[in-house]
Formats: sequence, structure tokens, C-alpha cells
Amino acid sequence: MMFSESTIKKYCEVLLWALKKARKGPCRRNEIIMVRYELPALRLAEALQASLIDAGMNPVLRVGMTPRMEKQFYGKSNKRQLVFQPPGEKELYQKLNGGIYLYAPDSLTHLADVDSKKIGKAAVARKALKDILDRREETGKFSWTLCLFPTAELAKQAGLPMARYVDQVIKACYLDRKDPVAAWEETYRNALEIKRWLNHMMIERLHVESNHVDLQIIPGPKRRWVGITGHNIPSFELFLSPDWRGTKGTYYADQPSYRNGNYVESVTLAFEKGKVVQSEAAKGGGFLAEQVAMD
Repeated sequence: MMFSESTIKKYCEVLLWALKKARKGPCRRNEIIMVRYELPALRLAEALQASLIDAGMNPVLRVGMTPRMEKQFYGKSNKRQLVFQPPGEKELYQKLNGGIYLYAPDSLTHLADVDSKKIGKAAVARKALKDILDRREETGKFSWTLCLFPTAELAKQAGLPMARYVDQVIKACYLDRKDPVAAWEETYRNALEIKRWLNHMMIERLHVESNHVDLQIIPGPKRRWVGITGHNIPSFELFLSPDWRGTKGTYYADQPSYRNGNYVESVTLAFEKGKVVQSEAAKGGGFLAEQVAMD
């Protein structure tokens, strides 16, 4: 058993705190909260269901596809099947008040030989549902958070023994603390002070230089630093959305990236006037190029 029952309980408390913290408006009883999870996170999903019911909310549980299911879906589906949306899905999303997403993949590279155009086509079809939630979030009617649940695949890709990987997740989420919610509140308050400081700086341009990076970014007017809003557990990032038109130079990522069942390593992107004009990767270059073309 990776997580003790007390750790699972603390994780639920943190996720409910995060969901409420991410909401612009108040959370109320009888709201509809979707819990979307992958099979390895079943114990956490079961505990979350109980916590949401105890809080007077209405949980809707949705289990994600297994790696085999995903590969079959993209490999066998025709164009109409790729974009199919179940009846009632749109209506449900128009009523959702919250989403808790439990990321627990059994595989990170199972779609490496799948046509990425099919993955993109299905993603575009689902965008209409995401747009609904984005509009609800803007008006304070919806909030979301996501978390990571340890799996053997995640530990393997991190190059850590499973026990050590689990311990790292527990510490990163403050689940080893007596009161993890209080620890997150302290982190949240500290981040507010840093964001206020950053937002009072009149930054005209950011220039990042290293052995492999030479990138210039223009924040642009009225851009604000955000982060640690409850959307990701754990997360300690502070970031802004710059004026893309002013981005130029070279960006390099030495950390590997996993996306849509694909692995990409050592990415180099060259920007001119905010657009990627050249992309390279030591591994997964074809997938990277197709993703850049989609943007």
C-alpha cells in the first residue's frame, strides 16, 4: 500500500482546499463536482467521493481510459468516431461547478506510434467542452484542481525506486505535515507577497541567457504574475502570460517532456516575432514538429 489511510485523508483535505481556493466565487452545498481519475488512483477517488458527499456536494466520478483503451481509440477510430461526444456531455459541463483530476498514468509513451494528427483532431473536438468550463471559471461558477498519484511508470521515468518516489510526492504535497492545509495556506500567503512585488515592477523586457538559451520576452501592458492558486497540487510556480509577439531568440529544455503518450527530449525552439520558426529534439522530433504546426 503506497499511501496510508491517514495520508489519503490528508490528500483529500488538501484537494478540497485547493478547489475552494481556485474559485473566484464561493463554493456552496449541492454543487456538482466531477472527479476524473485513472485506475491507479482508485483509492484516492473513493476517498474523495466520501469527502465531497460529507461536504454536501454531488460528486460525479469518471474513470479515464487505460493505455490499451487509448491506443485502440486512436488506432481504430475513423474521423467521425474521433470527434464523437456522448449525448448529455455538453449539458453536464454547463452545470459543473468543480473538477478534480487525479493524474496516475500506467504508461507515458504508449501513443508514440499513433498518428499525432488523430490525437490533435480528437483534442480539437473536446475543446468546445473546455471552453464551457473556461467561461464558467471566469464568472466564478467553476474551479478545478489536479494532483499526481504515484505509479510505477512515474517512478521509473523519474529514475527513482517506488518507495522513494512516493516519499517525494508526500513531502511535495505537505502530506507529511500534521496540518497540510495550514502549510498550503502559508505557501499561498507567501506567494501573494511575491506576486505583489513582481506586479509592481515596471518590466519592459525579460532576457534569459545560459549556455543553450538566449531568449527575449516582452511581458506587455496589464500582464500580471499569477500562480499557486490551487489549480495544481503540488505547484510552486509563479508565471505570467506575455505578449507573444515580442518573443524572440532560442529556448532550450534539457528536461524530458511527456505529452499525449509521446516522449520528447532535449527540445530547442527558435522564435521570431513570437512564432516558432525552427524546432529540434533529440527524441520525438516528429511529434514536436506536428504539435508546433497545430499551434
